[in-house]
Amino acid sequence: RKLQLNKMRLEKIMNSRAYKDPLRRVNEYRIIIDNDISLMQKDIRNKYETNKQLYLKLLTKLDALSPLKTMQRGYNITQKDGKVIKSAKELKIGDEVTISFYDGKRKADIKE
Repeated sequence: RKLQLNKMRLEKIMNSRAYKDPLRRVNEYRIIIDNDISLMQKDIRNKYETNKQLYLKLLTKLDALSPLKTMQRGYNITQKDGKVIKSAKELKIGDEVTISFYDGKRKADIKE
């Protein structure tokens, strides 16, 4: 009886796909892996493009908010003793200030 069981097992194994065509399963997995790799590459490209567009959008916003861009439109920064002056009330006649423009700095004395 044990011999008969072993013979049946052997026949089953010999008739199995793995025994008759051992590379078939390997090739099936190779196809699955190749498809997965293609999907991952596509996802990476999409993520890259999305992030690139977001980066450019944020860069444009940052550029628009740049103090230098604001100064190119005619605004300037006035400082007294290294401190930014925000109000005319912070200055008195005779104070020396530094005025920063987008392309350089100039010193000035407050006259009135």
